[in-house]
Amino acid sequence: MTKKFYPKDYQTLFRLDVVKGMVTGLLSDFIIHGSLGLGNPIITFDGKWWTFRLYKKSEMILAKKGLRIFRNKTLYAKYAKEFKQYIRFADKNIVSKYKNISSKISKKDFFELTNKLQEFWHYYGITEFVYHDLAHKVMIETENMILKKNLADLEKLKFKGRALLNSFILENGTIDNILKCVSQKYSINKDIIKYFFLQDLRNLFINKKINLNIIKQRKKSFVVAHIDKKVYYLEDEKARKISQSFAKFEQAEFKKAAKGLKGHIANKGMARGKVVISPMLDIKAAMEVEKRMKKGDILVVQSTNPDLMALCNKAGAIVTDQGGMLSHAAIISRELGIPCIVGTTNGTKVFKDGDFVEVDATKGIIRILKKVNTIDK
Repeated sequence: MTKKFYPKDYQTLFRLDVVKGMVTGLLSDFIIHGSLGLGNPIITFDGKWWTFRLYKKSEMILAKKGLRIFRNKTLYAKYAKEFKQYIRFADKNIVSKYKNISSKISKKDFFELTNKLQEFWHYYGITEFVYHDLAHKVMIETENMILKKNLADLEKLKFKGRALLNSFILENGTIDNILKCVSQKYSINKDIIKYFFLQDLRNLFINKKINLNIIKQRKKSFVVAHIDKKVYYLEDEKARKISQSFAKFEQAEFKKAAKGLKGHIANKGMARGKVVISPMLDIKAAMEVEKRMKKGDILVVQSTNPDLMALCNKAGAIVTDQGGMLSHAAIISRELGIPCIVGTTNGTKVFKDGDFVEVDATKGIIRILKKVNTIDK
């Protein structure tokens, strides 16, 4: 593979911290082969942060596909029906079965299970803002009733899908327990099994030789790229250089953004307050954040979900890295009547706990008024 990757050509959608245990090769495969794959994404892992980015020039492909689905009664009805059926099936036959580590798993079961899990990322990817923000904009401009009805239904469907997503990817969830099962079956360290890609795992079941040294190197870095319907896996020095180039570019972007970070206005308004940063998927840690959070603080998070409602209720404003007009943060902020800016990409990186900021959700800008070290926490 000779293609060069330029960080400026990509838009970050979301990040996962390796410390939280959710970074896995299997998850990478599921997402890169899902419906977001049409956006020619790249996944970079630098030993700490797993980051999913879309190719900017391909984002409109997803937006136009979403618009076709959401303004067509038949297409949306088919999608929604299939996704709802999938959620019911997965809750009953996957989540319940793998809520604990299985004592055994056969080749047939593993292949069927991973095929079924892959389906989720086809359906769930379409609930992401890159698919529906254009449709939401057209709905506002044209007052199209089909769009209004379908997008209202999508809001509810996304919440159900997000609950299933959490069941799949959180610690001791479906994917985690499946990997622990495979690690026991083949006597492979549970920390190493996380860095097996899907084909590596399937090779175990067909008794094909595995190069564990290569897999162990993925703990330091790996790259998975979707380019024109083909997926590439990069490791060793190539992956390290690509990951470092993206990290270096982002650090420069963080410094620029410190003067004023922009995002999309989900609910208009103005607010000033101290920043409180919360993890997205670590519920125990979020509960600790809630204990020290004060009414009117500015909640800065990668994205919100129903598990973070206690934080949202206290917030004077919400700022997220991810999401669009139908994200949980956008919907909840409108219900609560508080300012909200979504899709800042780097809010959780630029701001620190205790920074005193101004959230201008009339212009979509967050400004630091006082850094944390100049004010009392």
